Amino acid sequence: MTAAPPEQAGVVGAILQTAIQAGNAIAVSIQAGLMTIHPGGIEDFRNIAASFYFVMGWGAIWLILFWIFYRTPPPLEGKRIIAAH
Repeated sequence: MTAAPPEQAGVVGAILQTAIQAGNAIAVSIQAGLMTIHPGGIEDFRNIAASFYFVMGWGAIWLILFWIFYRTPPPLEGKRIIAAH
């Protein structure tokens, strides 16, 4: 989002928020499904452990993707950004 031109900030922000919401919905539904692997739900520690390892792996995957794809935005050569007050 930081590398997008200022005139495209609204569209890029909407895409970013949609991706965040979709990722959260997918992660929470997978985590809830992992609570039913073994009988007993949250009473069985194996379900809790599977859910915990999924959350750790999900976070690690997104951290690695961030490190791979993050780019420093190019300098704004001669362009002025006018902030609204």
